[in-house]
Amino acid sequence: MHYSKGFTLIELMIVVVMIAIFAAIAIPSYQSYLRKNLTAQVQQEMLKLADQLERHKAKNFSYRKFDPQYLYTGATSAMSEVYVPDGVNSAKSKYKIELRDISTSNVVKLTTSEMGSSWAMKATPIDSKDSQLYTLLLTSKGVHCKTLTAANVSYENCIGAGVESW
Repeated sequence: MHYSKGFTLIELMIVVVMIAIFAAIAIPSYQSYLRKNLTAQVQQEMLKLADQLERHKAKNFSYRKFDPQYLYTGATSAMSEVYVPDGVNSAKSKYKIELRDISTSNVVKLTTSEMGSSWAMKATPIDSKDSQLYTLLLTSKGVHCKTLTAANVSYENCIGAGVESW
């Protein structure tokens, strides 16, 4: 009798199906993990900037003309926007954090503001293709919220369905 060595087509198909099932479970789970990690990085960066804003106010008695440029290597000009990760705009940046003065009804950049009695930070995802990334808001008035719908976030508050506090 002559026996062939190797796998049958059925055995190979079963292995391929098993790999496909594992991939169907693992890939979305891994993507969710990456999104949560990125959201945590953005929150951490926003809290770091909030701390620096409070230090700036302690020295200057207002948030007026706050510029976080000294915190980031590679920054060459005044920064009214911070990118995550890396601080400066790069191909790896996933979020843009905008720093604004909300002292008056006319919201302006903190680097050019004249009032400077309150501030807001809004973090928006740069990649508009991923609808599972949050838009986040943090203000000096104690507002800290996030939502998947960017249109629900102004510089004052988050409104609408799906808004969460963080």
